[in-house]
Amino acid sequence: MEYTKYQYIDIIYSTDHPGVLEVASPDGDIVFSANVLPGNSNFLTLRIPQNVRFETCTINNADNLKILDMKVRKDFFDFFNFKQKYNTETICSDLQYQECTNKIRSGITFFVTYKCTYKCPFCWQRAETTSYAAQKNINFDPAKLAQTFNRLLPAFIYFTGGEPTLYNNLFPMVSKLDPQIKCRITSNLGPSFDVDKFTSLIDPDRFEMLMFSYHPSETTRPQFLEKIDKLISNGFTKILVESVLYSGDIPSLLEIKDDLETRNIIRRYDTCCLPNGKQHVLSDKAKEMTQELQDIGMQEQADNSMALQQSGNMFANKQSLILCPAGHKNFHIDPAGDVYPCMSALDRSKLFGKWALPHYQPIGNIQDPNFDYLSEPIICWEAFRCSACDYETLQSGWRYIEENHPPLPE
Repeated sequence: MEYTKYQYIDIIYSTDHPGVLEVASPDGDIVFSANVLPGNSNFLTLRIPQNVRFETCTINNADNLKILDMKVRKDFFDFFNFKQKYNTETICSDLQYQECTNKIRSGITFFVTYKCTYKCPFCWQRAETTSYAAQKNINFDPAKLAQTFNRLLPAFIYFTGGEPTLYNNLFPMVSKLDPQIKCRITSNLGPSFDVDKFTSLIDPDRFEMLMFSYHPSETTRPQFLEKIDKLISNGFTKILVESVLYSGDIPSLLEIKDDLETRNIIRRYDTCCLPNGKQHVLSDKAKEMTQELQDIGMQEQADNSMALQQSGNMFANKQSLILCPAGHKNFHIDPAGDVYPCMSALDRSKLFGKWALPHYQPIGNIQDPNFDYLSEPIICWEAFRCSACDYETLQSGWRYIEENHPPLPE
């Protein structure tokens, strides 16, 4: 695995302003570089090759940066020497703990691309022009990708984006998957979703759920329903349609709701949050329409997820140290093929940098023929802001270690 090729240096530091920290080998080569953030107590994980002795390296740090504490480790899982301190191997060998983690369905979330065929005004991924929208796509070899997935044999793979069907070989790749692997997808059912190609290559039993986002500003009701009906006539009946309660779309959402209901399609509505902190203002009439949609019970699934997170998360107000099976049972893939243990790692590493916490860094790349699940759980101290989807999947495998914790990026 890629992470075994390195040694790690965990640092707690303080600095007055942002900068860059570099590690240079004795011959002057830069073997590591990372951005540092202003703060009185921040965390940073340096990564240098195993064949370079850290003791012989030079740290070229930003002005006014003070190193408050530092640990050197060769074990990827021993963040800040916590694995030794809290004897996590004993916890992992506990039969009750193994029973809990064994019940977790192994799964892969694949952000196939962050690009999209639509230009919705409320899309936050489009607004993030320096991170999500700027990331290049990889033209994955469908046969090799399917071979890797079949070797890993997750219980499910969830394809999302952006618009995942922009990857032209998505359907052929899915058709090559082991029958034991079930799939889910979120798509806008737009121009890149070829329904004829999909139904000719894929059996309806392959997908646990087809989730389609309906955006009236980007497509018409007849176009959307025509594709829905073709899928249903070919045996694809496990369909959910989700929409964003954007002021300009609400009248069209009311117009199509009966069409979806007569087709026994699950509906879900998400609150509109405009990018860049802009306020989403609804007229009184739009508020009435929104209430009508919500009164039908369409937001029940989203509300249940949030209620589960708020009521069940015993770490909601604590930055406690826990053992988490992220990466060990589930992982997330970005459009470059880089694999992250959880959604927080994939998402927040873009905000703070992939070295701001130990688990923010990729654990490998899905195109590596030797890639595999992490061999053991990771130590985490930001469970209080775990994403809802990861929380529901992984929380049963969490194990509390200690209430004290190192710094967090804020």
